[in-house]
Amino acid sequence: MPVSIEIRPYSVHDQAKVLALLRVSLGEKSAQPRNEAWWRWKHEQSPFGESLRLCAWAGENLVGVRAFMPWRFASQNGDITVARAVDTATHPKHQGKGIFRALTMAAVDEAQQRGWHLVMNTPNGNSLPGYLKMGWQQGEPLKLYLSPVRPIRMLRRFLGGKQAARLPANLPGQSAVEWLSSQRFLPPADKPALRPQTVISKQYFQWRYCDCPHHFYRVIESTNAGKKMVAVYRCNTRRGAVEAIICELIGVQTSDDLRRLLKPLRQHGGVDFLLAHFGPGRAFASRSMLAGFITGGPLTMNFTTRALVGDNADFVSPINWRLSLGDIELF
Repeated sequence: MPVSIEIRPYSVHDQAKVLALLRVSLGEKSAQPRNEAWWRWKHEQSPFGESLRLCAWAGENLVGVRAFMPWRFASQNGDITVARAVDTATHPKHQGKGIFRALTMAAVDEAQQRGWHLVMNTPNGNSLPGYLKMGWQQGEPLKLYLSPVRPIRMLRRFLGGKQAARLPANLPGQSAVEWLSSQRFLPPADKPALRPQTVISKQYFQWRYCDCPHHFYRVIESTNAGKKMVAVYRCNTRRGAVEAIICELIGVQTSDDLRRLLKPLRQHGGVDFLLAHFGPGRAFASRSMLAGFITGGPLTMNFTTRALVGDNADFVSPINWRLSLGDIELF
């Protein structure tokens, strides 16, 4: 890396330049604008604390940015703080100069000093080789599960490649904001698992699903034998088809529970398919076909980790985690 590049901690005064750099380097998504509200929500308002953010400067010009987002997981073996390697960008005129690597390794050093345990991310095929060269370890692919609701229409829309005109109206359940405001307490979470999982506290739910400035989440409920079950989801268009992304499942123990809880989404005429991730810690994961879900083939994501403290062996594979799509979806 040229000696003229200086890496400094992010300052609130850098915000406008950082957002401009992200837009120049990564483009702008109309459904997910990289604006001040998004930046503050994601990196400054999380119940897990503010993100670790570093900037690379060439004189007065911002040429690179790197963010590690803290995320706390709990298990029977104790809590761990994970750095989610999220937003990063290098100015197009300065790519190929080692700025991405320098920022990332500086962030690794800082995360170690903060006592965080490891780094986790789901890089795409283009960025995966770079992470492996920096000491990341690649685990087994993280499985996604798809449930066709209207398979013929889904295939027609996929093959046609046309964007759906709009998301469907009158979706089942309540908005996350309405649902949380009507709850004195959240439903009891599943018992702590051996595999690390996010603790769904009221503060976390408020931040993750109510305050998000560009995704709108909804909640559906059901009961089975007096037990309350909750699913958090949002709808999205993908290649013209409408998907319902299942972000969280609370209180679901069996494939029958899963089928019963998601029935209102299947009955809604505007949804083409459901998408979810069932960690191996879920009792129903191996029986998800009984609830109408399939997996395999392209329904996977890369999963990588890098140890910050001690040995990483227990965390390399997603099999050793109890993740949801709410933990790993891009936002």
